[in-house]
Amino acid sequence: MNVVIPANLKPGDTFEVSVPVAIPTVAAIPAAPPPPRTPITEAEALCYNLRHSVMCYAILDACLAFLNIFLAYVFWWVNLILLVGPLCGWLGAKDWNPPLVNIYAVTSILWFFFAVALFGWFLYLGITDKWRRYFVSDVTPGWFWFSVFWQALWALVRLLIANIVGKFAQLLQSIGRQRMSEVEQQGRRAVLVYY
Repeated sequence: MNVVIPANLKPGDTFEVSVPVAIPTVAAIPAAPPPPRTPITEAEALCYNLRHSVMCYAILDACLAFLNIFLAYVFWWVNLILLVGPLCGWLGAKDWNPPLVNIYAVTSILWFFFAVALFGWFLYLGITDKWRRYFVSDVTPGWFWFSVFWQALWALVRLLIANIVGKFAQLLQSIGRQRMSEVEQQGRRAVLVYY
């Protein structure tokens, strides 16, 4: 700011100076609009929602496989083989990788058939009353038949998990990794799906 001093002033005199009030100007710079949300199909929405369910089931299956490896005295090696599936399933669902999810789908189907085979074996042993040969003498008939019931229930749970993983694998295979990555980048909320 420049001030002009009047010529008739003596030393010690004062004078008024008016300062113009300047209003700062604000320039609005337009920001880039967010990328448009492309509409997604029902299949893409279902695939997006099934992803988190498959990841949860993969963690559950991995924990159960580890538990069976360390605690089972029969068929522990089968669980070691079946452990590969949940690991591939979690990684495949996390990265939208169809081949890894397909490995988990095949493993889930194998796990279902193994559960059905165990149920059939337990049922056969119960009907023919040969179960006493294969179990320790502390096992009562009530406990054995509870095990048969539990094995039937477990086979149904395995069927449900195999169905969900198979549906997710099929959807991901048909939609593709790239498109599902685009859907994920749109920031949509996921909903856990159990069917």
